[in-house]
Amino acid sequence: PRPGCGAAGYGIAAGICNILSKDCGLDDQMKTDTFRRLNLGTLGFCALGLAAMPAESSFASNSVLAGAIAAAMTITRLFGLHVTIRGWFASRQHKSVVDELLQGMDSNVNGLKVKHKVRAQTYRNALLLVLVGMFSTFQEGLHNLSNQDYLLKTAFEISLQFSGVARLFLISSVIYSLKAAAEQDDLAQTKYIQMNFMIAIWAFLVGISQKTTSFEIILFGLMFAIKGYKGKRQKDGTLHVIEDASTRLWKKPTSD
Repeated sequence: PRPGCGAAGYGIAAGICNILSKDCGLDDQMKTDTFRRLNLGTLGFCALGLAAMPAESSFASNSVLAGAIAAAMTITRLFGLHVTIRGWFASRQHKSVVDELLQGMDSNVNGLKVKHKVRAQTYRNALLLVLVGMFSTFQEGLHNLSNQDYLLKTAFEISLQFSGVARLFLISSVIYSLKAAAEQDDLAQTKYIQMNFMIAIWAFLVGISQKTTSFEIILFGLMFAIKGYKGKRQKDGTLHVIEDASTRLWKKPTSD
C-alpha cells in the first residue's frame, strides 16, 4: 500500500482528538459511553502504534529523515497515550480498574446486539467486518514473528502489520459509537456526522492507495458517506421535508 493508508488513519485520529477535546471540560460528556469509547480507541491507536513507527515513516526519502520523523511521531504517540490514559481514569464509572474493565467488556459484547435493525444493523455489520480484519491482521503478525525468515526482514516490513492493527482498533471504536448513536436516533448530531465522513474518507483513501484499486473498500466508504449526508440533511431539517414529500407523492389517493 502507498502512504495514503497511513495518512488516512492519522486523519481519523486527528478528527477524533478534536471531538474529544470539545468534551474534555464537560463532566457530563466525559462520563458518556461515546467519550469513553472514543478515548479508549485513541488510547489503543497510540499504544499499538508504538510498534509501527518504522512503517509510519516509510515515505521518507532517506534514512536520516525517516529516523527524525519516526522519533517525532513516537513522542507524539507517547503524549497521546499519556493524555488518553488520564482521560480514561477521569471518565471511568467504577473505582476499581478491574471492575471498570469487566463492565466495559460486558457492555461492548451486549452492544453488538441490534435493537433497531433499520437504523443500526448496517453499522453492526460494518463493525464485525472491521473486527474480523483487526484480529486477522494481529494474528497474522504474531504468526509471522514466530517465523525466523520473517524476522530477517526490515523493521518497516515487520511493523507494517501492527500499523494496520492500530488503525483498525481506532476505526472499530468509531463505528461502534455510530452504531450506538443509530440505536438512539442521534446521528444528526455534529460529531456523528463528522465521524461518518471520517470513515468514508478513510475508506476512499485506502481503496485508491492499494496497488490495485479496491472497489470493495470504496463501496464500504460510500455507505458511511450516505449516512453522513442523511445525518446532515436531518440536522438541517431538510430530510424530513423530502421524506414527507416522497410519501405524499407515492401515497395512493383515497376515494371520497
